Amino acid sequence: MVKNHHKDDYLSGLIDRLTSVFHRPLTLHPDLPSEYYRRFVFVNYIYFSSFVAHVLFWFIFEVIHAEDMALFSLVTAAVYLFCILLNFKGFYTTGIVFFAIEINLFILMCVFTFGDAGFHYFFFPIFSLLFLISIDQPIFRIVWAIVECVLFGVLSYYLPEISKKNEFDPYIIDFLRVLNTYLSFFFLGFAGYYYSQYALKAENLLRKIATTDSLTGLSNRRDFINKIKNEMARFDRNNKPFTVVMGDIDHFKKCNDTFGHDFGDFVIQRTAQLMVSSLRQQDFVGRWGGEEFLVVLPETTLEKGDKVAEKIRTVIASSPFSFRGKKYSVTMSFGVSVYDHAMTMDDVINKADECLYIAKGAGRNRVVALKE
Repeated sequence: MVKNHHKDDYLSGLIDRLTSVFHRPLTLHPDLPSEYYRRFVFVNYIYFSSFVAHVLFWFIFEVIHAEDMALFSLVTAAVYLFCILLNFKGFYTTGIVFFAIEINLFILMCVFTFGDAGFHYFFFPIFSLLFLISIDQPIFRIVWAIVECVLFGVLSYYLPEISKKNEFDPYIIDFLRVLNTYLSFFFLGFAGYYYSQYALKAENLLRKIATTDSLTGLSNRRDFINKIKNEMARFDRNNKPFTVVMGDIDHFKKCNDTFGHDFGDFVIQRTAQLMVSSLRQQDFVGRWGGEEFLVVLPETTLEKGDKVAEKIRTVIASSPFSFRGKKYSVTMSFGVSVYDHAMTMDDVINKADECLYIAKGAGRNRVVALKE
């Protein structure tokens, strides 16, 4: 009985391993901007493009009556479909190994069959892939590079002798050479285009990270300073005033201490949403730090800025903050200042901060906008 029990456990474990072979890791989910997903997408493009190319070669080989190579092209096309399956199921490195073996065998078979028909040109895009494909094992990259260099050198040396033995029409050889030249450039161009686009996306992501507050999605202090400088430059051009509003959540430290930091983060996020929804499209709001927010109202006088700040205050004070089944009341205090020629950026921000301090001292949940 014990022996049978161990046998059942072994079979059960074996079945579990077999059924998990094609499990797709969560790291390949497109919502994750990870290195894993990038390389997953890139090699799938390579596999599919190679599959299409081999189907094309199958058709050409059938037309020119190279039956053995036509059959081999179908087999290699099937290998690329298998590589796509492996990649989808998370076996990235295994798929790369199959790809490396298959493409080298295909080049060798074609060179020995057709001679100088341009199939050895494919070593150039293959070699470039060594620097574009992410490979966890450096030794595999080194071995691959050595193999490609040796094969290219040997084939280049013996190519004139091999070409003398082919029995195909010279026009067919010329056609294949032109086709292979264009295909080689296509794979090189595609790899360059894909990685240039990826680099652009990565640059935009880094720029967003550098200029955006991670909790609220609003502009952070660095980005907001640049926006204020832009408004100052616009003021110098058209002499139209802009207003700065500084807001602070009332009793925020008490919220954190009483209900925890999760509730504090929720309050900040919800406040940011309400402030954005209360502003015009040309206005912008940023998180200045902690529970403080800064709003810039382009082409707005102090009186109109006071009304906008009052609108935001009313919206927040009248909006319930529902958190984990309970509703809470949140209020904000605001200080408003307007920019003119005699002020620096620090002056207009400090003036709004002074007005905010007065609003806090006067009982909170109010707007203060004072002229010089």
